[in-house]
Amino acid sequence: VARHAGLARRFTAALPRAPWIVDLGAGTASQFRYLAPRIGGEQHWTLIDRDPALLDAAFNTTAAWAHDLGLGISAGPSTLRIRAPRGEWRLDGELHDLADMPGSLPLQEADAVTCSALLDLVSQGWVHACARAL
Repeated sequence: VARHAGLARRFTAALPRAPWIVDLGAGTASQFRYLAPRIGGEQHWTLIDRDPALLDAAFNTTAAWAHDLGLGISAGPSTLRIRAPRGEWRLDGELHDLADMPGSLPLQEADAVTCSALLDLVSQGWVHACARAL
């Protein structure tokens, strides 16, 4: 209910073919699970979080979700690949302390950067530093 379908449509329409998306403060990857089917085709996501337990949960929860949808999955260290009907969805996980924004994050190379609940936790200065990095 907290997701805006119109905004999701505008976001996905603006993406190039086979986008690379960086999700800041990815948590359990709910943003991925919401957007990936809407994007549809081949896509690469980098999940960024400072908590290794959350990244583990992101991969485990997402693998179970993909399995429940009947999608093929393969996993490696910090990587999950999902074989969807219109292309592969690849997820990588990276540990970063987002307080050091932008730090060594690959923001300028990405096609899109997302974050959701993270914005409730950061300062206005952090948001400005993120915007400058983008």
